[in-house]
Amino acid sequence: MPMTYGDMDAGDSLYQGQIANQAQAKIRSAVNEEANVVPVGYAAVQGAADDGALLPVDANSVLIGVFVSPDDIERRDGFSVDVNGDFGIPVGYRAGIVHEGVVGVKVAETVSPIDDVFWVHTTNGASIKGMFRTDADTGRAVQASNARFLKSGAAGSVVPLAIDLP
Repeated sequence: MPMTYGDMDAGDSLYQGQIANQAQAKIRSAVNEEANVVPVGYAAVQGAADDGALLPVDANSVLIGVFVSPDDIERRDGFSVDVNGDFGIPVGYRAGIVHEGVVGVKVAETVSPIDDVFWVHTTNGASIKGMFRTDADTGRAVQASNARFLKSGAAGSVVPLAIDLP
């Protein structure tokens, strides 16, 4: 039986890392190369291995998609919950990464559908690496011109992000 542990507030239509429509999503898999849990709904970049992925390291990181919420990993402190309390992929586990489709992402600031999309590579206050925002934050984030927010949301909320990567 699948174990889905999305964090949702009343009125939310999409939880962090949730695929909005399975029929239209393209997902690849990769191994979590981080030394810690990788939160779902955050930017995934190419790891050292061909089948590896991790959170962004710097502006030269290559965006490969967004970490997807798994249905076969139990939410458990010390195993699949990161230091910020977000559910994620344990170290060394295989992760789903959506590279084409719509997925729920966590945003670092207020966003709207008319805003540009940037992924954070260097933590700064509420902007944690892997989160999404609307500007470069003085060189701490890189634009994803092939992505856009589909709804407005406040800082720290989850919004649907349409992404289309090769």
